[in-house]
Amino acid sequence: MILFLITIAQAEILRPFSSARSAGQGSVIITTGLYEENFYYNPARVLANPESRFTLIQIAPDISTTTLTDSHAISGSPSPKTILSLLGHYEHARIQTTLPSYYYVGEQWAMAIGLLASGEVNGSLHNSYAIDGVGLGDAAFALSFAHKLLHDQARLGVNIRYNGRMLFSDKVEATDYFSGQSLSALGSKTFTGLLDADIGATAIITSFNDWELTGALVLSDILAPPLNKSLPTSQPFSTSMGVALRHEPTLIRALHATTFAVELRDIGNNGSGSFFRLLHFGAETHVWNKHIAFRAGINQGYLTAGIGLSLLPLTIDIATYGEEIALNTGTQEDRRIMFSLGLHI
Repeated sequence: MILFLITIAQAEILRPFSSARSAGQGSVIITTGLYEENFYYNPARVLANPESRFTLIQIAPDISTTTLTDSHAISGSPSPKTILSLLGHYEHARIQTTLPSYYYVGEQWAMAIGLLASGEVNGSLHNSYAIDGVGLGDAAFALSFAHKLLHDQARLGVNIRYNGRMLFSDKVEATDYFSGQSLSALGSKTFTGLLDADIGATAIITSFNDWELTGALVLSDILAPPLNKSLPTSQPFSTSMGVALRHEPTLIRALHATTFAVELRDIGNNGSGSFFRLLHFGAETHVWNKHIAFRAGINQGYLTAGIGLSLLPLTIDIATYGEEIALNTGTQEDRRIMFSLGLHI
């Protein structure tokens, strides 16, 4: 994974991977994730992939509505009026790719292997005219493996990743930046190589009629340094859990594979943030023989919505979601729009 990230002094939860499909349904992912969504989340879900496939490229830009509004001021020539117009605004832009990746699904086991890439910029100009930021450059190779257990009632999986990560961090004065100096020249940089892993499991809790209730538990970044202090560029160890209720409708023939999910994620990766930032609720249903998906949910207390189109070799996903960038839910929402385009064979 190649990641360029600037995370400012606000309290947004740092995640090395995002998904338009997941974002549209409240960012539930450990109980619903498919294909590239599992490299950084629940590796047991690689057994849930509908079929084996090879992804040539998956590209997903993500931008906040504030950044879209401020794009002219940000890209234009700086002036006192321009600087004043950006005071207190939180800017977010991201682009993520998966290229290439391969997913194999067998009767009792499944695996996935891939290279992922992303670039993210978050920034804010404080009332003191200082830009407080952290930047990351990350390159990684990811491998996932999962196997069925307990007469196919449970699945256990593991992710293994090797990252080469560069950190940029500093507080810089806006006057220095707008005078022409780059953030790379003003900030400090460190580089670290990281080997990390995740363990994930899913199990069928109960099934009745056409409904199936499953649970999931994931231990993420289990090789992270204690308290994430010795290597500031590493992801902290965290725990996630959730349940999903899946239904193959029989009364409404137009609908297919409807799923409702509730998840508690990022336990240990929330700093001093509130418990409610960890909550995610989502739903997804399909029409037209599962070629079109409609999604909705609640991410950290903010509404989300999305739509997906799957007509191989192309997949397209669009989502809007809100992310909490303060410590407590309901304090400061950053409304974002994410788009994903994939080419598969």
